[in-house]
Amino acid sequence: MPLSDDVETGQAHSGNRYKLTASCQWDGVEVWTPETPFLYQLTVALTDKEGRILHTCKTRIGFRTIEFRARDGIYLNGTKLVMKGINRHSFHPDG
Repeated sequence: MPLSDDVETGQAHSGNRYKLTASCQWDGVEVWTPETPFLYQLTVALTDKEGRILHTCKTRIGFRTIEFRARDGIYLNGTKLVMKGINRHSFHPDG
C-alpha cells in the first residue's frame, strides 16, 4: 500500500538540465533501525504533457534520525544507541 501518491510538477526543456526538489510529509511511517531495517520503495516517474511515462527510477529508502549529543552519545530515532564491540591491538617491543 503506498504511503502517498503525491505529485510534484515542473517544466523541463530539451537539452537543458532541470532540478526538482520535492518535499513530503507522511504519517505512520515505520522507521529504520538495525533490528528492524524497514525499507520503502520510492518510484519517480518522468511524464510528458499527456501523462505518458517517459522514464522511471526506483530505489529503496529508509526513514530515520541520527543525533550526536555531546558527552551523551549517539541517538537513533530518539533512542540512545549502544554499540558493542572489541578493539584488539598487538604491540611488539621492537616495532
